[in-house]
Amino acid sequence: MNQSTATKIGVIGALYFSQGIPNGFFRHTVPVVFRDSGVSLEQIALFYPALYTPWMLKFLW
Repeated sequence: MNQSTATKIGVIGALYFSQGIPNGFFRHTVPVVFRDSGVSLEQIALFYPALYTPWMLKFLW
């Protein structure tokens, strides 16, 4: 593997990792913050899919 290929693989890996950071935040942290703020489980369940809108529309770009 030459330097150019290794660099490309490293960049793709870094981008993949960095896109997972907000996903983990939305998936684990936001519901806890909502519950601590007194939001009901029903409201969280209704709002939860909206958090994934950027990933649902990702195929468009």
